[in-house]
Amino acid sequence: MAFIKKHAIYLAWFTALAALGGSLFFSNVLMYPPCVLCWWQRIFMYPLVLILGIGIVKKDALVHRYAL
Repeated sequence: MAFIKKHAIYLAWFTALAALGGSLFFSNVLMYPPCVLCWWQRIFMYPLVLILGIGIVKKDALVHRYAL
């Protein structure tokens, strides 16, 4: 359990990064037009890549609060 708690920030960052990459791939490479729900996903997921990434680099213990 301690391993999961210790690396949860990395899992959250990787999930946000995968969502960013997936949405950009579907819209820019496969040329699928994004639906309304996809736009809401992008609005909330794109900033998480930056917020969590900066929190990992700075080793900020309160990054989970910023992400929420």
